[in-house]
Amino acid sequence: MVLLYHLWLVYGTTLEAHLFGHVVNVQFLAETGFLGVEVFFFLSGFCLFYPYAVARLAGTRAPTLGEYAYRRAIKILPSYVVALTVISLLHDDFSSRQGLIDYLEHLFFVHPLVPGAFQGISGPLWTVGIEVEFYLIFPLICWGLLRWPVPATLGIVAAATAYRHWLLPADHAASFYFVNQLPAFVDMFTLGMVAAYAFTWARSAGFVERLPRLLTPLAVAAAAFGVLLLWALARSGVLTSQAGFFEWQATHRLEISAVLLLVTLCSALALPFWRKIVANPLFTYLSVISYNLYLWHLEILVWLHGTAGSATLQVVLAVAAAFVVATLITYFIERPLLRRPLPRRVRQSIV
Repeated sequence: MVLLYHLWLVYGTTLEAHLFGHVVNVQFLAETGFLGVEVFFFLSGFCLFYPYAVARLAGTRAPTLGEYAYRRAIKILPSYVVALTVISLLHDDFSSRQGLIDYLEHLFFVHPLVPGAFQGISGPLWTVGIEVEFYLIFPLICWGLLRWPVPATLGIVAAATAYRHWLLPADHAASFYFVNQLPAFVDMFTLGMVAAYAFTWARSAGFVERLPRLLTPLAVAAAAFGVLLLWALARSGVLTSQAGFFEWQATHRLEISAVLLLVTLCSALALPFWRKIVANPLFTYLSVISYNLYLWHLEILVWLHGTAGSATLQVVLAVAAAFVVATLITYFIERPLLRRPLPRRVRQSIV
């Protein structure tokens, strides 16, 4: 979604095709692609909490705090440092004092807290900083959800909603800096965790044999409803101004989370044919390379913009280059590191 969004911003790409004499226009997917960030955060909450939900409901061993910290670091840091360093070198950021400060702020993930550095070096990197901020508070939220699922969820949703509503009269909702701080997203992460808990509970309670026939049409309907919402958003006029869609996000982020929860939970418990559609080979491949594709795609699109050849050729080359870089880094750096055995000190951790 974010790749399509940036293709539209950088190249003005229009997503339409001619089929049987009719024009099929899905440009709304590009224009609303910035919501891919919301999907990213929601799924992060789901994936991080899933092993803890399984441990609580199925009686398996939960990851220790040391294992959690190590896995997060080995997943995020190597690819991030490579991308950050190469992009900074190509931008010649190290030739100035401010460029070096920007690099260090990004290296230690404090850039989302600094207004001038929030979108510095490369636009997509701010979300990695927000993600790392969530990693720091995840153990506390995990502890709360496992002990008091409903009160903890309601409390976090209330706090995030209150923060976003504070932005509106304070005239901060139109600011990219304020509307994209962690408090504005924390309920999205948390509702992803709730979806993982509900999915695990349904499986452990033996509902997987009875629910799929009921939930499959609901999953299809929820997915279709989500696409319809994107179409309506693109046609609403909200996206004609940057301030307008920041305010829209601040107002409707909880509803976005609810739709994602419904689609995710119903799809995960649906009949095999729907799960195979969702987990098709293309989507599976994209999920594997998604982190590195996200880190690199915008810079590659910008670097190749205006090169020799037609606009179509530029788009093809830029997208192909982004996929090649993401695939190489994923399979030669990220995946080998993830497959390595945990260090002995981490394995022996009892925290």
